[in-house]
Amino acid sequence: MIRSTALLAIAAIALVGCTLSNGVSQTQERPDGAEAGTCWAKQIKPAVIQTSTTQSVISGQDGETIYQTETSQSIVEEHQEVWFQIPCQNVMTSEFIASVQRGLSARGYYAGPINGRLDTRTAKSIRLMQVPLGIDSQVLSILGARHLGLIIIPIE
Repeated sequence: MIRSTALLAIAAIALVGCTLSNGVSQTQERPDGAEAGTCWAKQIKPAVIQTSTTQSVISGQDGETIYQTETSQSIVEEHQEVWFQIPCQNVMTSEFIASVQRGLSARGYYAGPINGRLDTRTAKSIRLMQVPLGIDSQVLSILGARHLGLIIIPIE
């Protein structure tokens, strides 16, 4: 009984939020203003820092040459939190994932089996497809699903 309770607690913690190796976290939290009942993922883009090194020649007291090196760093691009909408878990059925695999395959991003599993090969293919859309993530976004023709595009 204690063991099963511990396993349920661990599973609950895992469902509340997880961070993938690419800096994307899937949580129940949403960005401000997001519609209730929608699902979101957040990608953390690290800051881009440029390091510059300059070297100067200084004459010593005895006419010797002395070199002085100065290093400085500057932030070129600030760190960012990028939110993107994702299909909710109830949508991510094996049939839907198989459709994702077929769509990726038809567009030349996926060469694996159509097995309905969100495996490493499928996740990497999702990322390759989404990078040109501005989403550098292995987590399927709503935009990516629409790009594959799997989710309806709303009429304005």
